[in-house]
Amino acid sequence: MGLFDIFKKTTNPYFAAENEGLRAISQRFGRSNEDTVFITTSRICPECSKYNRRIFSLFGRYKAFPRLPQFLTQSKCPLCGIHIGYAHYFPGINGNLKKDIAFNKKPICDMRTKEELALWNDFENKQRINKRLEQDFCWLKNNLPDKAPKSLGGYKRMYNTKSANFKKLAELADKSGYTLLS
Repeated sequence: MGLFDIFKKTTNPYFAAENEGLRAISQRFGRSNEDTVFITTSRICPECSKYNRRIFSLFGRYKAFPRLPQFLTQSKCPLCGIHIGYAHYFPGINGNLKKDIAFNKKPICDMRTKEELALWNDFENKQRINKRLEQDFCWLKNNLPDKAPKSLGGYKRMYNTKSANFKKLAELADKSGYTLLS
């Protein structure tokens, strides 16, 4: 992007999109008749898995595929933090066009398997535990600075191994009126 590019008039609705890959692809498609993209997202996230492996038309030129939803202009899913990827899709060359159109006509809804649901639940539990461990570590650094480990990684290691030092920290925290995650 040059110094004076902000003054250029553009008809590209994705010119200021957060996702850099989307900006690059939309600029390449600006002058051609092709405007279809293949989307890849997380397959376990309840929000972005709905759009995984689907084909969208950026500018509405290819009527067999729906226009790109606003949600997909972000660089990462706000729920899981996984990158939203784009690839050129050339109808009839990249795959079986009839199958692709039939798949895209399915409603955009949660189609995760039981295994993928279990993986998501595990992911959420790990996120919850990590957040609580960070809170506990901050409390230890503020209230028991001489007994607290030097780093969050060290504290997580103590927690995972349930070391003797972790048990001592838990007892000290209990005496101070705070319960550590155990």
